[in-house]
Amino acid sequence: MRTIITEKEEAGRRIAEILIPNFIEETRNNIIYFLDNDTIIIPARGHIVNPKLVGFRKAKTLDDLPITNIKWTVSKHNKDRIELFKHFLQDSDEVIVATDWDREGEVIGYNIMRYCLNIENPYEIKRAYYSALIEEDVKQAFQNLTHMNEALLTQGLARNIADIIIGLNLSKALTIVFKQHHPISQVPLGRVQSPLLSYVKAKVGVKVTENPSIWEYKENNTTYYIDLDGKTRYRILLQHEPITDEIEVVEIEEKEETENQAEPLYNTDDMMSASKLNPESTMSIMESLYLKGYMTYPRTTSRYVRNIRFLEEIEQTIREYYELPESFNCKNTPVQPIEEAHPDAILLTPEGIRAYYENKIKGRERFIASIVLNRTIRSFAPPLRYKNVYLKVRYETKDGFVTETIKWNKHIENIEEAIKYVTEETKEIPQIRTYKLIKIYSPKKTRTSWGKYEINVNTLTDTQMVEWMSSVGIGTEATRQIYPSLLKDSKHNYLDESNLPTMLGETVANIIDKILNISPSLTAELEHEINSLRTLSELSIFKQKVIEITKDYIEKLRNVNPPNFECPKGHKAVLVNRYDKFSGKVVVLLYCETCNKYYGV
Repeated sequence: MRTIITEKEEAGRRIAEILIPNFIEETRNNIIYFLDNDTIIIPARGHIVNPKLVGFRKAKTLDDLPITNIKWTVSKHNKDRIELFKHFLQDSDEVIVATDWDREGEVIGYNIMRYCLNIENPYEIKRAYYSALIEEDVKQAFQNLTHMNEALLTQGLARNIADIIIGLNLSKALTIVFKQHHPISQVPLGRVQSPLLSYVKAKVGVKVTENPSIWEYKENNTTYYIDLDGKTRYRILLQHEPITDEIEVVEIEEKEETENQAEPLYNTDDMMSASKLNPESTMSIMESLYLKGYMTYPRTTSRYVRNIRFLEEIEQTIREYYELPESFNCKNTPVQPIEEAHPDAILLTPEGIRAYYENKIKGRERFIASIVLNRTIRSFAPPLRYKNVYLKVRYETKDGFVTETIKWNKHIENIEEAIKYVTEETKEIPQIRTYKLIKIYSPKKTRTSWGKYEINVNTLTDTQMVEWMSSVGIGTEATRQIYPSLLKDSKHNYLDESNLPTMLGETVANIIDKILNISPSLTAELEHEINSLRTLSELSIFKQKVIEITKDYIEKLRNVNPPNFECPKGHKAVLVNRYDKFSGKVVVLLYCETCNKYYGV
């Protein structure tokens, strides 16, 4: 019997349809799995073995922290699923991990294997890697089985270690500080969400600048023109300052040149920026398309495709529905390889392209698919072919005569194949002789603002937050999109729906900035260290560093006094948790005993 572990139920069903088309779908204890006589496919449905800090609940004071002993455990709601895995894995002749191709997928499969079969060595675990849930990719993955990627696995485990030790201990420590005055269940902190909250607090709101500075040109502006016949003159850009009104054309050269215009394929961060939707929504839609076999795996840093045949098939499928010029082809697609094996760039699969043109993809999924398809076609664009004319000119400067080459005419032979705005430049070509040089001088100009105050209202979208996280190197392509929503959820209440910091959010941001100094650079440095890990043997040293960082933060929190809050009438108020019957969630509110009333934070 062969057992295959997948990450999601939909992925398990797709793989079953490809590998064992006559499969039976069975259910045990509400767990769906797929099998035939020789193969069983069991979905994990995400992480079912998770890290837990042993003795964490018993910590009541800052002296009890940090708690650092990690134990990997199965939660109650996953007991039946792990027992199902144990039952089939222990009787299997072959076990293959076929979870998603990323760090999280590696950790999910590894934890199931070591929990159920006590296998600790990733090189003893068979692994199937695929970029898309399509027949060719899946069959090829199972025909070319390999072992687990130790680097990806180590990075995934390290991220779990850092998140749980730093996040839980700092959240507990800050909660202990707040509870001196406020009966609140928790005040969360984290190594990624904390610098994001600090950034939002610094960027949004009304910014008033008194007496705005005077705006001015930095330098005098001089423009030169060559006079061809007393009537026609053309502006030219010279590298030096002429001292006479003559310029000599000494040579005219025509060159054929090319310029690549094909655009690289999209990765996850690119899609978050391009879609203009909420990042979490964008990821959810891409995930849905992926699980239907319509899109490659949506969590990737790659902008290239490993198998050129796959890209050729995509091109051919597009041509079945769309009249693509012959010059547009996948050989033009920019290649941007990365060091480690990684999923492909984000593409519609051939099945996805057919579904798109046959209107089987609708609504928001069609919007996202359109962005991906458009980018794919733009990656096929041919180079622009130029016939440019260059003039070699000679003129006198204070240091003597100089000769330089200037571009005169720009003609694009295949301008109809341009994918973005381009311009041609066609001027009368001079003869080889001396011409008059005209100099026009523009003195320095200044402009002063009339208002005494300059007022700007700054806001941030979820997409802008994710773009900032990517630019400073915090979070991963798989998780960045969750953090803006996380700061707004009922457990945090740090941002309102407009992404403005709440009273609580501003208070916590001030603690992050002034006391803890959890800066983006420190978080990015730890992220870089995680990404540089290659072997499981490095985890013990990494964990010790995380513990030292956590201890330092907790020591700083000893200097934090519980914040004071006031109700809108100026009375003393405290933070409390209260069940909101409209949302069905426990939310954070301000309670004023004097007013006997609850207020939003």
